[in-house]
Amino acid sequence: MFFVAGGTFPCTPAIVAWLSNNLAGQWKRATGMALEFTIGNMMGGVIGSNIYLANEKPNYSTAYNCEAAFVGLGIVVAIVQVVSLRMKNAGKEKRVRSAEEEGRDLDAECKDLGDKNPHFRYTL
Repeated sequence: MFFVAGGTFPCTPAIVAWLSNNLAGQWKRATGMALEFTIGNMMGGVIGSNIYLANEKPNYSTAYNCEAAFVGLGIVVAIVQVVSLRMKNAGKEKRVRSAEEEGRDLDAECKDLGDKNPHFRYTL
């Protein structure tokens, strides 16, 4: 169990850091992180308390299958997110190059756009 905890608990700071680095603007960041903590904590308790069925002691096959499915889904979602953020960063890079070729000042045009600003890069 020590190895399981050692592999599980470091994920939370990594997820929080990734989320906070990819939300620009103090209000958007604060709201996004609050939602992440609320939904994460709520779902763990709600799902965890309903998938460990007393009649399946001591194997709890339903619970372990659900947990394995959630871990697999998390891996897939993380891969999709990385690909999506790379595509968004590439699109922003194109927009910056296009504006530079046209001689436009993107800093003046997009100063209050937060993570929509073409100069903002998503963390991968």
